[in-house]
Amino acid sequence: MSPIGQILRARWPIVAGALICCLLGGLLATTISPARYQARARVTLNFIKPDPVTGVFMDFKRMNRYFRSQVSLIEDIQVIGPAMEASGWLRDPDLVAIYNARDAADDRDLATWAAERAQRGVRATIIPDSNLLEITFLSTSPLTAKAVVAALRDSYVDALIRDRRSAAQAQAQGLQALADKVRVEILKLQAEKSAYEQATGVVLREDYMDLDTVQMKALAPSVQTPRFRYFDAGASQAEANLARMDAQIANAAAVLGPSHPQLAALKSNRVLAEAELVRAAQFNSRRADIASAQEAVRSQGFDSQKLKVVDRRDEALRLRLLQDRIVARRLEFASTMAAAGRMREMMSIVESGVSPVGEAEVLPQLAFPNLPLIYGGAGALGLIGGVLLALLTELFNLRIRTVAGMGAVVRAPLLGVVPNFRARAVRPPRRRKFKAAPGPELQAVGAS
Repeated sequence: MSPIGQILRARWPIVAGALICCLLGGLLATTISPARYQARARVTLNFIKPDPVTGVFMDFKRMNRYFRSQVSLIEDIQVIGPAMEASGWLRDPDLVAIYNARDAADDRDLATWAAERAQRGVRATIIPDSNLLEITFLSTSPLTAKAVVAALRDSYVDALIRDRRSAAQAQAQGLQALADKVRVEILKLQAEKSAYEQATGVVLREDYMDLDTVQMKALAPSVQTPRFRYFDAGASQAEANLARMDAQIANAAAVLGPSHPQLAALKSNRVLAEAELVRAAQFNSRRADIASAQEAVRSQGFDSQKLKVVDRRDEALRLRLLQDRIVARRLEFASTMAAAGRMREMMSIVESGVSPVGEAEVLPQLAFPNLPLIYGGAGALGLIGGVLLALLTELFNLRIRTVAGMGAVVRAPLLGVVPNFRARAVRPPRRRKFKAAPGPELQAVGAS
């Protein structure tokens, strides 16, 4: 047997006494403590769905923090307090009597005192591998436990809606303040732009094009057709008509004779057509001259406007930079106002982000006393405490029971070990009963 086994064998009364004391303590706890009932209510956390207004979707990295925040919210006074009032527990005469009998130094009101008292029995847990949140409450009355846990769930949903609305209101106010600030900055930039345009004479349009550049593009020389473009078509038609008339005149002269009236009419028409051709040629020549002059004037104006644009390019560049800042601030203002609008929509939202599951219910088994747990824990505690107490007793009241213990105490060579054996009990010999042997018969001897 091991040394520890020998110690426990020798000190078994200590182990047994500690075990019996702990079991008696567990029995006393189950006898004097009132029975407690546990009620539960469940809700579904809709974090797997995007928000109906903002469209925000919760990823898996933030789930643990979200779970912890929801559990902390349920176990907080701001949820438990309204639940106590809604469940009617504050009107319980026994609770009011306990409150009136409290310490005189306690200046808490009934609602706060009851909420902090009930806080010890409120628990919230996440069911593993699901998005279900379970709310439990312990009470000595099953009806009270059911009413309180139902009120806790309703108060939790109301607190979520209230928190979301208050957060949305605060964000809407902050975004509106930011939008007002951006709007003031936009007005300031526009005033700076206008002042700079008046000072420099460079005017920039919304499409980042200054008026000098627009005028320069309007004066830009275009690709013109050669000069015969103005009279080629008319001259060709007139020449074709003259050629046709010459052919008719030659034919009429051969057929009709030189003095025929029709031939004279054809010749007069030819004279008129030739005069028309001359006038058209002169007109086209004048048009070409006018176009050339206009092109020269336009080219001269384009060159001067080009020089003007080049001279003012630094001013135009600064105006474009100012316009960039104005456009950026306008985009920021639009996005901020859109976000503020979404937050204002959330201020009237009734979506809490959770959905109640079923009705509140009381568990059939008692939450306390849990006899297997109490007696099992008491027995384990008594056994462990008894073993430790036996070892401590052996430590402070040492007895040598083994060769190893002898070697640890006496620093001397060991000459021998007398084995420990038990002598058999010697039974006393059995006494046998002997019958007495008959004595010799005596013969009477008479006297003679």
